[in-house]
Amino acid sequence: MTGPKVLVVDDDEDLALTIQEHIERSYPRAAVRTAHDGKEALRQMRSWRPDVMMVDIVMPELDGLKMIRSIRADIDQNGLKVIAMSGLPEDVGRIAIEAGAHAFFHKGGGLKDMVKALEEYFPPELKKSD
Repeated sequence: MTGPKVLVVDDDEDLALTIQEHIERSYPRAAVRTAHDGKEALRQMRSWRPDVMMVDIVMPELDGLKMIRSIRADIDQNGLKVIAMSGLPEDVGRIAIEAGAHAFFHKGGGLKDMVKALEEYFPPELKKSD
C-alpha cells in the first residue's frame, strides 16, 4: 500500500522541515513535501495533488486563510484534507475551520498534537509501531 501525500506549508523553513521529518518517522510510507509560502503551495498542490495539506495561517505572499479559501473554491480539490496550524490564539482555529479547513492544531501543543490531527486522515496501519 502506498502512503498518503502530505504537503506541509509554513514560512518557517526549519519548522516545516521538522514537521516533515516527524511525519516521515511516524508514517514511514507517507510522501511529504514542503512549501514556504501560499503561492508556492498552490502550485505544488496543482501539480503534485497531495491528500493532506498542513497550512500555517500567517505567511507571506498568500496567507493561510486566503489559501484555504482558494483551495475550497477549486472544484478539483474538494477531496483534499486541509489541517490549519498556527501559534496564534485558539480562536484562529475557529476562523480557519470556517474558511474550509478540516482541522486545526496549535503549534504550541507540540508535534504530538500534529500527529493526532493527521491520524484522522491516515489509516491506522500506516502509523509506525512505537
